Amino acid sequence: MGLTTYGKKILTTNESNPHDPDGYLKRLYEKVPELDENTKMYLIESIQTFQKNSFMASAIMLGVACESVFNIIYDTLLDSIESEKIKKSLEQIRNSAKTKQRIDLVRNIILVSKKDQFPREITDDFESKTEPLFNLIRQIRNDVGHPTGISIDKMSQFVNLQIFVPYAITAYTLINFLKSKSDPI
Repeated sequence: MGLTTYGKKILTTNESNPHDPDGYLKRLYEKVPELDENTKMYLIESIQTFQKNSFMASAIMLGVACESVFNIIYDTLLDSIESEKIKKSLEQIRNSAKTKQRIDLVRNIILVSKKDQFPREITDDFESKTEPLFNLIRQIRNDVGHPTGISIDKMSQFVNLQIFVPYAITAYTLINFLKSKSDPI
């Protein structure tokens, strides 16, 4: 049996596609060269399990990869904040198991209380490109990551892997911006 028409299309496109793991990772690393090793480890496992049609395991590993990136955003933001009140709020819930609370605090800092200190392209992209993955983190933890009987299908996980790329690009744009600032926010 030869390569299908879809397979040929995947091999000739420049889009990140988990059906082509090497190409997916290569294109992601080109767009986000500073992607940390911890995130890479979970993402690679997510792609490997996706290839084996283990979509729930793939979803859980992708959720952990997303959370890994979020933790870097969180810590970088914490290091960049000048306000003792905001810094204290971030520190108090840093190791909290309440991911939603941490996500909401970061979103509030970037999109509300300190919005004027971020370039517009970061704030515009932040909500639209991180919201789906922040929701994925919570969904995986609450649904697939517990014995609820809820599963995830191939197409849903395919889409989740696809949206990880713009999430990582946006996240690292924010991280790099925060690291490059000489003055605190």
